[in-house]
Amino acid sequence: IKIPFEKIEDEAYLIKEGDKKASMCVTSCNGELNPPFISAKGINYLKGNFDSNELDIFVDTYAKCGTTVGIKMIYKILEANDKISAGSNKDKLNDPWNAVPWIEVDVSQQLLASKSPNDFLSFIEHSNKKKTPRLWKTHAPFINFPVNKIGDNTKILHIIRNPKDVVCSYY
Repeated sequence: IKIPFEKIEDEAYLIKEGDKKASMCVTSCNGELNPPFISAKGINYLKGNFDSNELDIFVDTYAKCGTTVGIKMIYKILEANDKISAGSNKDKLNDPWNAVPWIEVDVSQQLLASKSPNDFLSFIEHSNKKKTPRLWKTHAPFINFPVNKIGDNTKILHIIRNPKDVVCSYY
């Protein structure tokens, strides 16, 4: 299947079907397509500058594969051990957009407004000082995993789901 792309900006593409616009715009980073709110600039910034450590816990899934359930489980495990995840919001655990930081989106959006993701850098510095665990969500494939170096004690929960069930969830 050949999907026709029309380049509309530096890294943004529009999927077309004949002369009709068939889909939303997408961005591309290392051959992987992303929704328009994730930029190659944000992913590449993380891959070049962010070293994870023992405080970092990543919930890595393909979309519709259990991200929110995975986040809830990790949050409850941390809570049972009297730990609070930096940046997570207990009142919004049912809201996938606001429960925990989506690392590529946060950095991509901050880099739209300035040359450096200052809020992200402040968040990292603050949680490092307090030794507070950081719970991140990502939908990135390994080629675009949003870190420069994965720390020895970084935890990654990778959730895989039957593709038939994923299609049903999209429906």
